[in-house]
Amino acid sequence: MQGWGVALLPAVPAPLSVLGAALLVGGSVRRQTSAHILQVIEMQKSEDRARSGKK
Repeated sequence: MQGWGVALLPAVPAPLSVLGAALLVGGSVRRQTSAHILQVIEMQKSEDRARSGKK
């Protein structure tokens, strides 16, 4: 029974590393999406300023 626990021990970090990788990728994607949304908002504001200046 003791050998079974020792054999299982190396398998424990694998799910943790997968979870860590998923969190890293998720955070990176969220950051990139936020940056893109901010750029789109800034472009829209710039277009609005340009249009209001032409009137």
